[in-house]
This record gives sequence, structure tokens and C-alpha cells, in this order.
Amino acid sequence: MYYKNYILNNVIGNGICGIVYSVFDENNKEYALKIEKITQDEQINKNLKIWREINFYNNIGNKYPDYFIKYYNQ
Repeated sequence: MYYKNYILNNVIGNGICGIVYSVFDENNKEYALKIEKITQDEQINKNLKIWREINFYNNIGNKYPDYFIKYYNQ
């Protein structure tokens, strides 16, 4: 199964907020990919933890693009 340009390998863990997958990119480099579902209420309330986490991901991902997180909005 594919997500964006990643091949989903297997589930590493899951919980209330989402699922973490082991994935491979087109160069066969392995990453962890966390997929979270954001509810309509969470989309409205920008003070919730999920938005702090997304802001952190965006900031650190921009600073270290080859080593850290990419955030995809679907």
C-alpha cells in the first residue's frame, strides 16, 4: 500500500490519535510515518495539542529537511 511517495510496510504502533507505520521511500530508505485523523472540532480550535504538534513538525522539518518530519495535509 502507498501513501504519497512512501510504501507502507507495517504498523509500528497505534492509539487514540492515530497509527504509526514503518515506510520506505523511493530510495528504499526506512522512516516512521504517523497518520492522525483531525476531527472537525479540532480543525476549528487551533489551541489544541494537535496544532502545537503540527507547528513543531513544520518548524523542525524545515530546519532539518533530510532528517526529520514532513507534514502532509490531506
